[in-house]
Amino acid sequence: MLASSCTILPMLSESCVPALRLAGSSLTVEGWTISPNFRSLITRHARAGMMVEALPGVAVVASNATTEPIHHVYEPALGVLAQGTKRTVLNDKIFEYRAGQYLVVAVDLPITGHVVQASASEPFLAMGLVLKPANIATLLLETATSDRAVVEPLGLGISNASPELLDPVVRLLRLLDRPEDIAVLAPMIEREILWRLLAGRKGAVVRQIGLWRTAGYRKSAMLSAGSAATMPRRSRPKN
Repeated sequence: MLASSCTILPMLSESCVPALRLAGSSLTVEGWTISPNFRSLITRHARAGMMVEALPGVAVVASNATTEPIHHVYEPALGVLAQGTKRTVLNDKIFEYRAGQYLVVAVDLPITGHVVQASASEPFLAMGLVLKPANIATLLLETATSDRAVVEPLGLGISNASPELLDPVVRLLRLLDRPEDIAVLAPMIEREILWRLLAGRKGAVVRQIGLWRTAGYRKSAMLSAGSAATMPRRSRPKN
């Protein structure tokens, strides 16, 4: 289940605050202007003040005004901010992030988030994508990238969105205008997004999700194998 519009995309790693504030304030994110349709796609398919699940596991959010803080337990997800600013409280830490940045959350986290910059002329605009552990685990197994995993202390991360990430994000939203293509193309585009995340600056956060899945599978397989080895074998009837 996706979070509500007041908590979607709510987190920021404390160590990234100074650099991201400088980049976000002037929107000097490399390649950000090459996808002008990003904002218009969200605007056309979202409803003001509400989260809309545009595709299975994909949400678009728009808000014409700032919102009140709302508490929510956030599941593993990607969020990309197209316009506006959000503020989040995690434990005793306060974070802000804005347009041109993305975040990934690796574990369920209790947070309080709200929109702090939005207006009728420049509404808050964002998209969210649920990150499926099984799909990430498959990519890790296929590409042998799990040995590069580094645990993020907060189980979340935020970074400037690269053109390589924004491109498939925009293509995924464009499927809303071509519903006949969704069943075939959406899984492939989501896989591309996962790969861009794994290869990006916050790949360690995404790998945490997949590694948890693969570790669970390995443990389950070992337990199953152990149970099978200890089960008494049926004797074959003698002729």
